[in-house]
Amino acid sequence: MRTRGAILVAVLLIVSLAFHAAFAVGFLKARGELDAPRTFRQRAAIIAKQLQLDEKQLTAFEAVLDEKEQLRDSRSAQREAFMAEMMKDTPDQKGLDEYVAGPSAIKYRLSRLAIMRKIIAILRPSQREKLMQIVKKRHSPPKR
Repeated sequence: MRTRGAILVAVLLIVSLAFHAAFAVGFLKARGELDAPRTFRQRAAIIAKQLQLDEKQLTAFEAVLDEKEQLRDSRSAQREAFMAEMMKDTPDQKGLDEYVAGPSAIKYRLSRLAIMRKIIAILRPSQREKLMQIVKKRHSPPKR
């Protein structure tokens, strides 16, 4: 009789785990997060496909993406230092302010704007409109 109870508990546990796993997968799929691109290059490839870039545009787009990655990598060490400072018991407020609003932060933001202008310059007017729709959708608050 005892083994029957143990088997029943094991079966219920397995069914419960399967249900919860299926629920989690369904939830993530509904939110579009399961198949979402994980890297900058993956997102850029999807955007390039949505914009239907021709070969010349694609070559120029790839060059600008390389520039953007170099810019991001150059900021990586500063970002790590910022996070390390944030984790301290008594972080240096001046250092944190420098990262967020100092000259290097302003230069970084201006460089990002320059890259965006280069991308826009590659596109035809209809593609620019499509890109703006994509950007708005990506950066808009989630619907409730």
